[in-house]
Amino acid sequence: MYPFLPPPHVTKPVIQELERLAGSVTPFDFALTQVHEFEQGVVYLEPEPIDPFVNLSNAIGRKFGLLPFGGEFGDVLVPHLTLAMPQVHSATRHITDTLAPLLPIRLHADQAWLMVGDNKTRWNPLLRLPFHGVSLSELTDFSERPVDVFESPHGFSVKIAEVRYPAVIMRYTEGDYQIDVSAEAMARLNFAVSAASIEHWSPPHESEPIDDATRERILERIEAALEFGGYTVGRNPY
Repeated sequence: MYPFLPPPHVTKPVIQELERLAGSVTPFDFALTQVHEFEQGVVYLEPEPIDPFVNLSNAIGRKFGLLPFGGEFGDVLVPHLTLAMPQVHSATRHITDTLAPLLPIRLHADQAWLMVGDNKTRWNPLLRLPFHGVSLSELTDFSERPVDVFESPHGFSVKIAEVRYPAVIMRYTEGDYQIDVSAEAMARLNFAVSAASIEHWSPPHESEPIDDATRERILERIEAALEFGGYTVGRNPY
């Protein structure tokens, strides 16, 4: 529900009401299935099913007297994950072609976020709003998990070196070579590893680029180590 109330109006009773509304939602699975474009040229991914998103947003709107985007585009909510702001149609086709092999992206929703910021700078999460049956500690303890290290007898290791939910750093070591690989925690035991972050080895080998074959070897080994640890792993090409 954007825009929500101005920050000075987000009082304790408002937060308590948001917590109540989110707490009435049952956690649900969904998938990002198709690339679409609004008339204004905004490119987005469509989630399925849409009903849980629409129902919660409408409940918030009724409670606080709000319409999505202030009613600028009518009172019918179109759930979406924005990919790019106004683009020419050729860019939309390129985005669609690039994402096609990755779709559908299957996800699980167990919380909503109250965020502050603006579109000219950035948006930052202010508060997590757990859905029904999900405790707040369950959503925050993840960042305090003990460090996981997976040693291989074949000369490499994978370490979950840093977790600042949802950002994660996987430290891959191979002999005296090491690299920190970016990942994202999509859910409590679900990681998406960034292939694009594998470019150069860490010091003292930072001048040595990583070719495609080595990049693939590193990705496969990180995936294997995490799966051994009971995690579900996917790839993020960006």
